[in-house]
Amino acid sequence: MITTKKGKPSDGTGHIDFHTSIGFDRVSQLPPRQNTFVQGWGQWISGSDSWGPAAATMQYDTLTDPDYKWDKNGMIVPEDHPNANGQPVKIYDPYDLFRTGLIFNNRLSLSSGNDRSACYFSVANLEQSGVIPNASFGRTNVHLNASSGMNRWLRMTTNMAYSNSRIRQLQQGGNLSSVMVGLLRTPPSFDNAQGYEFPDGSQRNYTHGVGYDNPYWTLNKNYLDERVNRFTGNAIMNLDFTEWFSASYNIGFDAYTRRQKDVIAVGSGAERAGSVAEGTF
Repeated sequence: MITTKKGKPSDGTGHIDFHTSIGFDRVSQLPPRQNTFVQGWGQWISGSDSWGPAAATMQYDTLTDPDYKWDKNGMIVPEDHPNANGQPVKIYDPYDLFRTGLIFNNRLSLSSGNDRSACYFSVANLEQSGVIPNASFGRTNVHLNASSGMNRWLRMTTNMAYSNSRIRQLQQGGNLSSVMVGLLRTPPSFDNAQGYEFPDGSQRNYTHGVGYDNPYWTLNKNYLDERVNRFTGNAIMNLDFTEWFSASYNIGFDAYTRRQKDVIAVGSGAERAGSVAEGTF
């Protein structure tokens, strides 16, 4: 059974109500990460692993390869390397990607009624930004309820509602383009926030363009957009033949359309050639 609001009998004067609220979302728990070792494996420095030499023994080198593009500070080398510049390797917190999510909720309603009829109308809107940038959800609802006693034995009631929801989702799960997989696998010596894309359109990540996507690449280039429009309504006719005998007739409808667009950018780990899937249901 679906219960809806309706106008209350009164002297015929109208009532207007407005409600607004704001909420905040924060990440409550995150997996612990190591902040001791730079990218690499054992004593080898590489762009494909996350357990290399101790960061305290590493410095930057900007001379060996002046065109090195993966880190604006330069290549990571041992502190006794002839081209080490004396600048200690920086340790970054990849969890800086998260932000405070906001929820805005507003509702306006109008109602009126008397001893024979009642009417209720409302409009509500919710907008939510997620704790991950570019993830969002929104919903707008419009509702109308009207009832009227045609005479002492016949009463008509009508309910109509419309809702529009919109959502942007980002890559999840264990695939190479997942936000969390790329975030958790990035070594602490690599700053994803320095940039996710080079001028030629190729990807900047700690694996040097292959493997796991830079989370910021996924946030800005890989997404699923969904839009849903839904219409519902019903009409009820009540007949009171006597105080102990009555009949009612109810007819209703429920229809919706859903449109989706799923985008994986060219150069993404999950699908190097990229893809776009779009459909309406």
